[in-house]
Amino acid sequence: MSDPIVLQWTPLDGPRKKLTIKPTDDGWIQIESQWDGCQWQDIDLEQITNPTVYAPDHDDSDPKPRTLSMILEQLDDVEQYHRPMVGVFETPAPILITRTSRGYQYHTEQCPSGHSITTHSLRQLTRRNGLPTTALLTETPYVRETLYGEIQSQ
Repeated sequence: MSDPIVLQWTPLDGPRKKLTIKPTDDGWIQIESQWDGCQWQDIDLEQITNPTVYAPDHDDSDPKPRTLSMILEQLDDVEQYHRPMVGVFETPAPILITRTSRGYQYHTEQCPSGHSITTHSLRQLTRRNGLPTTALLTETPYVRETLYGEIQSQ
């Protein structure tokens, strides 16, 4: 039996996707999967015949995308760092994720001061919007003082 054929991509909006074409005893099966921030979730399955692939000069192993946990580990405590790393969901109205000593918070244009958010709710945001990117707070439209009032850096 042959090895599976795997194609991964990130759409302009939404989470990373993967198309796997693998041999079975009866022919071939095509599996479409979506990255939920922790693992691949199969969203479509179809029996197919005679697949062909052409990929000029492209050698890429089956990379595992970053996980939500990996991204959250990169976030700096905004109360402790002058230029903290934050998470950003690239949505029409961007959602900023920050970390404090009290946990994670999300911030929007409508609510810049933020609200607490659980990792479960962050996973739901990831399923709907794809993984957040990381950026320095100064690279976002948000300002520290607006998010948290006057914070003293240590």
